[in-house]
Amino acid sequence: MDIKDIEKRIIEVAKKKSSCEYSELSSKISYEKLAEKLKEFKFSEDMDVKKDCAVSVLLESVLLANLSGADLEKDIEKKFEKIFEKLKTND
Repeated sequence: MDIKDIEKRIIEVAKKKSSCEYSELSSKISYEKLAEKLKEFKFSEDMDVKKDCAVSVLLESVLLANLSGADLEKDIEKKFEKIFEKLKTND
């Protein structure tokens, strides 16, 4: 499954879970869920809980990126290019 497939599935789930139109989904709600899962990850000692939280964080992050208008494939590639360029200058 590629990032576009993952993004489509996340949006589909978000639309089904929300009582409002997708365009009305609040990034604030998604951000709050993300923060909640990060906090749960930080304080849990149970590896199964940590894995579940990590996946939830990934899914909420993809949803937030979509809500902000990001093109995940393109923007992730740009981010990697910046990271690798910075690593080259640090060598």
